[in-house]
Amino acid sequence: MTGHPAGRTRPDAVIVLGSGLIGDRVPPLLASRLDRAVQCERRAAAEGRDLVLVVSGGQGADEDTSEAAAMRAYLLDRGVPAERILLEDKATTTEQNLRYGMDVLTGHGVAGRVLAVTNNYHVFRTAVLSRRLGLRLNVIGARTAAYFVPSAFLREFVALLAQYWRTNLAVCVLVAAGPLLLAAAS
Repeated sequence: MTGHPAGRTRPDAVIVLGSGLIGDRVPPLLASRLDRAVQCERRAAAEGRDLVLVVSGGQGADEDTSEAAAMRAYLLDRGVPAERILLEDKATTTEQNLRYGMDVLTGHGVAGRVLAVTNNYHVFRTAVLSRRLGLRLNVIGARTAAYFVPSAFLREFVALLAQYWRTNLAVCVLVAAGPLLLAAAS
């Protein structure tokens, strides 16, 4: 899922998931997502296609602006045309990034293939979540600094455990009960 930006399908729209700011600055983790979106936009432009980018993220208590506004400024600084950038500035979770981002596209009459951009450690959970929500989109990952990968994967593992706690509890009960059932049967 972390293949070439164009991959087998050429997206008509890209949703870039937010990940937090430092004041009003885009930190390296979020910058890598935005850089990946810029690659998609440049490839589409080279092919003569118009690609819409949705930047998704609200404003946290410790942030001076919304993630979407800071992301838009970052993209503008890298030459992405303003008319190609749509803002979604309410989301505070991955689920909201996906839902609200799709709503923005629908509201602007954008249909077709949608690609969500996040970091490589976050691709699996984002893809699982988008399928659970019934959203038709693909997910690609941007590079993550090596020092951040171990804690990021641990965070994603815990998030998946929490998100699917009922399933995980049922599996644990079955695993714990298995030996007891086998002992009772013999």
